[in-house]
Amino acid sequence: MRYFQITMIAFLFLLAACSNGEKPIEQKEIVGKWIVSNDQVNTNKFTTKYGQIHVLEAMRVQQHFSEGMKIEFLSDGTVNFENASGKYALKSQDGYNYISFIGEASESSHPIEFKEDKLQVSVFILERI
Repeated sequence: MRYFQITMIAFLFLLAACSNGEKPIEQKEIVGKWIVSNDQVNTNKFTTKYGQIHVLEAMRVQQHFSEGMKIEFLSDGTVNFENASGKYALKSQDGYNYISFIGEASESSHPIEFKEDKLQVSVFILERI
């Protein structure tokens, strides 16, 4: 029994050490109008944290995230880009936050973070309007 307790304590410490500690992003935090900034994401750091696949996934929505474009997230799960609209869903997995954009013919998932009053969606930086 003692061995089992020690193993469980070690396992809990390991879980705590592996977690990056990001709290789940709530929908109310992103609802509103945003504009795509000209700020750049450090792609080497991004790739180390999330992997190359998320850089490639960003190319799927690149046409909606050009500098100066406006994006609006509504509380009903709708996202309005300048030339299209669709749905979005937030999720948290393994201590990381993701947003999925769901269109009529496709869906893509992207890491999402708040940094210094800005919203980072994959490799794009948005500023609240």
